Amino acid sequence: MKETHKLPFGYTVTVSYSSERPHPLHVEWEPDLPHDFSPKEKKKFLASYFLVRDKFLKRVATELGENIIVVGTDGFKAPSITKVMH
Repeated sequence: MKETHKLPFGYTVTVSYSSERPHPLHVEWEPDLPHDFSPKEKKKFLASYFLVRDKFLKRVATELGENIIVVGTDGFKAPSITKVMH
């Protein structure tokens, strides 16, 4: 499974899933992963990315017939857990 989405500030993200890879979830950025956003821009950018990511993972979970849990950080606070239900 693979999807490409446009994000704010001219970025594109491609998310893909393959159970045949050692790390099934893969993310590609175009241009390279951003690093120089203001706090306000970073918040907007990450909110858009997390929306795309979670929607994609819901699709993956539905196709697998499994729930998925994502553990990570949004860059502003302590690590969080997102549970994606199929």
